[in-house]
Amino acid sequence: MPTQETIRDLKPGRQVKDAVYLLAEKQVRTAKNGSLFLSARLRDATGEIEARFWDLPQGVAETLDAGQGVRVSGEVTSFQGRAQLRLDAIAPQTIQARDFFPASA
Repeated sequence: MPTQETIRDLKPGRQVKDAVYLLAEKQVRTAKNGSLFLSARLRDATGEIEARFWDLPQGVAETLDAGQGVRVSGEVTSFQGRAQLRLDAIAPQTIQARDFFPASA
């Protein structure tokens, strides 16, 4: 797994560029203004973070499946007192899934 900031260390105001995480969950939803957005949960061995990609470009969601790796860029914000990653980019990335779960004791 490439060296990068862990999810546990992501704090509001932080920029994330080309970080690789496991896409634990994804849903395409409709915003109040009628545009589509991606609601996702990203994971690494240190934890999980909610992520949103507002004004989702056409065709992006179809390239993504829960359980696969993704390379993301964006900014960490705060929503209802919790860190959330506002995505500017997301793309599939080949990973070893075992690297994204806590190690067994």
